[in-house]
Amino acid sequence: MEKQLNVWINEELKEALTEQAQKEKKTLKELIEETLQRETTRYHGERIEQQALPLIRDIIQNVVHTEVYRVVAQLEAEIHDYLDVAFTSQREYLQCHTKSQASLLVRTVRDGEINRGMLYTQLAKAYGSAFAQETHEKAVQKASQEITARVPIRKPLPEEKSIV
Repeated sequence: MEKQLNVWINEELKEALTEQAQKEKKTLKELIEETLQRETTRYHGERIEQQALPLIRDIIQNVVHTEVYRVVAQLEAEIHDYLDVAFTSQREYLQCHTKSQASLLVRTVRDGEINRGMLYTQLAKAYGSAFAQETHEKAVQKASQEITARVPIRKPLPEEKSIV
């Protein structure tokens, strides 16, 4: 159903519309209807866009937030697994070497005791038990002095503060 639209417009605009209709080989009515239809559609599209954009933005933010959260959780799990493997292998390595150092220390102490007993026996046979006892006491005293006078393995750095 058609209705009449009786509108007064600027003379120059009317002439421009008439000229455009002639170029496009359309009637003035067809040109004006197409123009009005196009502008009405654009206007409604803008309104829908304005209403839909906040919804679309919220949806995108939720999707992005969910995806970022998932990726971060996955990375945390991978880092945790990697560190767990690294710390486990480091712990095993240290335990292995600690056991080996402890066994070497026990062997050194045992061999030292055996050597001390053998030396004491040899000194006692060759020079008498008094000389052997005196030599043993001097050796113990000298070893104690050397241990207390020994320079620490690592000197403290100037910026380190003492706990005392």
